[in-house]
Amino acid sequence: MSYPYSPAVLLALQCAVLCFAAVAPDPIHDGEEHRTSSRTININFSGSAELAKQVPVLLNSSKHLQLSCTFNFGHSHPIKVSWVKGDLEIFNETALPDASGNATSTYNVSINNSNDLGSYACKSDTLNGTFNLKVPATEGREKPLVSYVGDTAVLKCKTHEPHKHSLGPLRWKWYKKSEELEKAALGENTTSDRYVVKEMFVNEKYETVLNIKSLTEEDNGIYVCSADFQVGKSSGEVNLKVLSYMVPLKPFLIIVAEVIVLVALILLYEVYSKKKQKTSDDDDKEAEQAESLKPEGTNGMEESSARQRKV
Repeated sequence: MSYPYSPAVLLALQCAVLCFAAVAPDPIHDGEEHRTSSRTININFSGSAELAKQVPVLLNSSKHLQLSCTFNFGHSHPIKVSWVKGDLEIFNETALPDASGNATSTYNVSINNSNDLGSYACKSDTLNGTFNLKVPATEGREKPLVSYVGDTAVLKCKTHEPHKHSLGPLRWKWYKKSEELEKAALGENTTSDRYVVKEMFVNEKYETVLNIKSLTEEDNGIYVCSADFQVGKSSGEVNLKVLSYMVPLKPFLIIVAEVIVLVALILLYEVYSKKKQKTSDDDDKEAEQAESLKPEGTNGMEESSARQRKV
């Protein structure tokens, strides 16, 4: 059987296919169809009034980023641009304007771990464009979670992913803030069945739940939920307050005690008033008796004096 191409041409085509497969980036499911591990982010300066711009960049997996700043000044003058990470200069160049008068400076960076995250900025004279690279934030609970002794507490945390279908954390970890992470990881390698850690995907957000059974007052404290991503980690906090059942009854008991004291004072006042009234009545009776006895004695003395005068 004869081929329309020579063996050399077929070999060249096979090599081309293999080379293309080798250099083509693997797509990852990161919120967009056929999204690759390479990503371009641009900050555009179109006027002198825009002196500073910031762009948040959320990353949950390894990426190759192409950061670029475009200066649309409409002139042909070259622009000196320096790139810094934090306060350290990492690259500088002179950006040449194109035919439209737009000058672009680009910096390529590979994000593989937490050391590669941070702020990257392009600076030119008074202009400053900053790319803030970080993992998705983890949200705990702002208000304290109140529960009671003997109950089961349900603590929740969730992450804000950069895209609708982003990959979630590689794993979640819970621990008490007052203790060391290695010694206090809850729900992992522990003989206690009081702690149960669950992971779920709810309303397009990744969540973790820590159930603490048979609560005691010693469970009071701040619990930290840590989300571990491929390139870093973020954490949130939940403040758990465990109360005994006597605590909500205290205001009621105080009111009852105040009522009892008030009733006792009223009764004592009534007893005192009655006793005082009785004493007053007795004094009035004695006075009346004294008044009634006094005229009788006086009349007897007058009659006796009259008899003596007659004699």
